[in-house]
Amino acid sequence: MNPIIENIKEFIEESQVASVCFVDEFGQPYCINCFYAFDKEKGMLVFKSSLGTNHHAMIKEKKKVAGTILPNEVNTLKIKGLQFEAEILSQSLVVDFQCPGTYYKNIHLHWQCQVTSGQLV
Repeated sequence: MNPIIENIKEFIEESQVASVCFVDEFGQPYCINCFYAFDKEKGMLVFKSSLGTNHHAMIKEKKKVAGTILPNEVNTLKIKGLQFEAEILSQSLVVDFQCPGTYYKNIHLHWQCQVTSGQLV
């Protein structure tokens, strides 16, 4: 994994929503928007996926994803954002890396996420 430079880490921390893209079993693209938390020390994005959704099935099948993050407020005269490629962790690594603690501690909608069912990825 390439190290993430500091100003990119700050941008990721300041933003809240990512578009995450998958490829289904037929090679067709599929995208979602989601709230995420960022573990700055580990360089990991943590987001939640509802069990039984199309993208949850795709996560289990193929571990590679790509996506984008834009700032919370978009200035159409000065667009900024980032693109990323990533690999989904196995559920055992999600637990080992303490992703649930990262997600619930850092997510801006803390109260809503704890009552919403789903699996952290």
